[in-house]
Amino acid sequence: MLLNMKDLLAVAHANKFAVPAFNISSNMLLATVIEASEEMQSPLILAIHPDELSFVRPSFIRSAVAEATQAAIPAC
Repeated sequence: MLLNMKDLLAVAHANKFAVPAFNISSNMLLATVIEASEEMQSPLILAIHPDELSFVRPSFIRSAVAEATQAAIPAC
């Protein structure tokens, strides 16, 4: 379930919990962090470090958005 960060962090703040941010740069990392977050029923933030943007393909960005949209937990 794809959310914007403002809404996700507002819920976290109101309910006093942290949202982990994971720096992803491959489909393997993407699948792993989403799977682990779903198992723990924990929302997550997917991040790509600016220095890594030159190494990832646009198809990876599209894949990350698609996976976040289909996730069973809130993600941004």
